[in-house]
Amino acid sequence: MTKSKQKGGLGFQDFESFNDAFLAKLSWRLHHNPSGLLSRVLMGKYCGDTPFLQVEHRAAESHGWKGILIGRDLMLSNAGWAIGNGEYVNIWTNLGLATPPKYDLWVQHHSSTPNGQATIQQVLPHEEERILILKPSKTGAPDKLIWLGTCSGIYTTKTGYHKALELVETAATPAATAAIDWEKGIWNLQTASKIKLFLWKIFQRALPVGELLAVRNIGTTQNCTRCDTVESINHLFFHCEFARKVWRLALFSTCFDSRGLLDLATEWQHLCTLKCLPPVGVATGPLAPWILWSLWLARNNRIFNNKDATPEEVITKATAAAHEWLQEQKADDKPKTNPPRQSLPYPNSTILHSDAAWRGDLHLAGLGWTIDEEGQTSSFMSHCHYVNSPLVAEGLALCEALSCCIAKGLRRILCKSDSLRLIRALHDEAPVSEIYGIVADILNLSLAFDFVSFAWTQRSENKAADALARQAL
Repeated sequence: MTKSKQKGGLGFQDFESFNDAFLAKLSWRLHHNPSGLLSRVLMGKYCGDTPFLQVEHRAAESHGWKGILIGRDLMLSNAGWAIGNGEYVNIWTNLGLATPPKYDLWVQHHSSTPNGQATIQQVLPHEEERILILKPSKTGAPDKLIWLGTCSGIYTTKTGYHKALELVETAATPAATAAIDWEKGIWNLQTASKIKLFLWKIFQRALPVGELLAVRNIGTTQNCTRCDTVESINHLFFHCEFARKVWRLALFSTCFDSRGLLDLATEWQHLCTLKCLPPVGVATGPLAPWILWSLWLARNNRIFNNKDATPEEVITKATAAAHEWLQEQKADDKPKTNPPRQSLPYPNSTILHSDAAWRGDLHLAGLGWTIDEEGQTSSFMSHCHYVNSPLVAEGLALCEALSCCIAKGLRRILCKSDSLRLIRALHDEAPVSEIYGIVADILNLSLAFDFVSFAWTQRSENKAADALARQAL
């Protein structure tokens, strides 16, 4: 039995992928919680002196441990290393693990050591720039295994399941399958969730039409109730004369003829791109999924409720439902994300504003910060090479600003930044693996103060630090 190749599938083999994804979740917890009771028992019995990530199968091992290693291998298939102090990661033994497709190279960083850049040029000259872009922890945070399927670097069963399916697709032998782009053609469509699930059933041949029911020996007839032809998915939605009339009534801006359509899956992407004429009111989302849904409802009403509908009623209901759903989405377009709760300043605390400016073509960042102390404002700025993103630049600016405050002997600090992602990462609300080492350094530097707080501020209230950062850039 071969494994399903379609990402949206849910056959027996996909339940196996679900199982592997849950086993990977268990392996993730064992690795990140080595002091737990289960971890200590299993590591003591099966690992010995060998690290969990490197231990191999044994001739005598329990079925449970074998499953854990299967989950571990799935975890490692899409894992990388966030560099902290660089002591754990070895560029020769971890290079393959740390370089999955579409992700940056995570290797040990040597630039902070004497003649570090010369060492990089000697050992890995072709990776010099990508290595120097990495920003390791300066305060000794340990290297951390991260899951590359999420921005936070934390493994989730959902992303693990999708990765397991990708591995199944890679390992399976080529077979003739429908050309369905599940992300673009189904899950990311601008339509209701129930419609997406309905489409998934159509393309997985899980819709209980007459032909498929007959294969399972269910029901007494497999013919269409309108034209007495075998009721397949393609017949129900396109080849039946009733369905053709419905499609002809659809007010698409370009002509659409369903008579020559032999297979729904191969033409689905084209159907989703058909635009409606302006008076219809369905301009921002596809109408085709709603037509399929209305045809299915009309079919069921005819069979189970003895109620028939005209093609005009079917297309009207489809258009009205699509229009109503889109109108509700417009009403909900207002952002609902609230900034982190502001902390009340400690009495006599110093206000620290930090900001950064970044140039992607040069991988250069300008850092600026101001210190408001007893009515007097001091301005500072710096710059940093090999910076890979604006978020990294914001983190470096705050890190440099805290170091400056420590050097000045300040003890009570209220830090303000206009980077919402950075503040949330510091509050551990939304970790970001990209700035793991920088966040660790900021939190370690904050231990030097009697009081420290991190708060988000609007960009309009951070103009002075922003001007300094631009000047430094």
